[in-house]
Formats: sequence, C-alpha cells, structure tokens
Amino acid sequence: MTGFAGGGLAAFGVVSKTTDGGYTWDTTRTLNSAWINDIVFINPNTGFAACNSPFNPDGAGTIMKSTDGGNTWVNKIETNEGCFNSICFPNANTGYSVLISGELAKTTNCGETWKILPTITNNEMWSVNFLDSLTGFIAGFGGTILKTFSGGEPIVIEAPPRGVPQKFALYQNYPDPFNPNTTIKFDLPRSANITLKIYDILGRVVATLIKNEYRPASTYRIEWNGDNYASGVYFYRLIAVNVDKSQFTQTKKMVLIK
Repeated sequence: MTGFAGGGLAAFGVVSKTTDGGYTWDTTRTLNSAWINDIVFINPNTGFAACNSPFNPDGAGTIMKSTDGGNTWVNKIETNEGCFNSICFPNANTGYSVLISGELAKTTNCGETWKILPTITNNEMWSVNFLDSLTGFIAGFGGTILKTFSGGEPIVIEAPPRGVPQKFALYQNYPDPFNPNTTIKFDLPRSANITLKIYDILGRVVATLIKNEYRPASTYRIEWNGDNYASGVYFYRLIAVNVDKSQFTQTKKMVLIK
C-alpha cells in the first residue's frame, strides 16, 4: 500500500508518498538543489533517487539515499558527467543507475558507495533495468539498446536500428571542384549543438551555414552557394557539442572554380 513518486519544482526535488495504495499523497518532502528523474524503494524505509541539478540540468547528477521512508535524504555520489536518468535495484545490495552521457553507475553495498563503469556509447541513455545482479539492459536515443550478462563489466552493444548513424562524420563536399553550388554532408549519431562555417585560405570566416543550432541524430546535407565568392580554395569546419560537453570537430577542403 506504500508507494513513492518523485519530480522537481523550482530549485527543489519533490518526493510524494502514499500509504493507501495511491488514493492520497503527501508531498511535503523535498530535496534541496536536486530534481528527481527516477525513484525506487527496496523496502518501506530504504529508497534511492536518481537526480540532476536544477541549475545545470544536463551537466550535474547525484544519487540520493533515504533510510527513513523518504523523510530525509543523503547524497551518495555526485558527478559532472551528466544527470542520472534512471535507477534500479535487482536485489537489496546491488543497484544500477544510468547517466545521460551513456555511463552506468553500480553499487554492491546497498548504495553506500558507487562505481561509474566506463562508457562505450556516445548516445544519450535514458533507462536501466536489471533482471538480476548480472543481467540487465540500458536504453537510449535512436533506439540504442545495451545488454550485459556480467553486471555491466563489460556491456555488449546491440545493433541500433537502421537510419541512425553509427559515429560522427563530416564528408567531402560534392561536387568538388564546384561552381556555384556544392553540398556538405555530415552524420550525427546523437543530438548535438551544431556549428558549420566556411573559411578562406587565410582562415577568415566567409560564411556561417549553421550557428550553434540543436539537431537530433540523423544525416544532414547542407547546400552552399558560391556565387558571391571568388574562385579559390576554401575550408569547411563542423563543430558538434554533445550534451555531456564533449566535442567533435572536423575540417575539410573544397575548391570553387568559376
């Protein structure tokens, strides 16, 4: 009959508790400076919340623990690698929580200490579920599903669906040489903020095709018209900034001939 739910309001995390099967809820419990993305209780007293900072939603994450039925909470791990999106406990001692950056956090002592396992994906990860202490799944953007048979060490990547690029890539423009139009193609395996600029041989910016725009994972083709530019060698540079602040940058040369 006892259950819990979590969320966020302004600069606080809100913990809601019911003791009558969900007919009524007490929402007087709060967490300072932490929004709750997921919450799980392994018994009526002991519970865990996967959180992010309301002041830095994508960059700072925490896992909080309560041992008094959600009345008070203690921070057990904090990271700047991204928010904790989901959390689960297949048994009383072993728990897992996934970060948006693709990393998996693991505890084997009922959440007292946590170890962040190495990531093997650049995709945003949103959900985690373990069938037992060893077998589990994490899932995220673009249909990515990761599976482990060994408690997350290592994780085996299941193939994502067709249509989602496997890695960041900037391709050679086509046609090249060109007059006056050419197409620039690039792949994003995960959502990112994109900047695409054209430079002349002296390194001066002559055109900005995309300026810090959010783009979801996909393959993109951008056309550039060189009508107003002199013949010569130009360079185009792609900068993709991920939600975890990591960055992909690549530059290629092209030739305009009139």
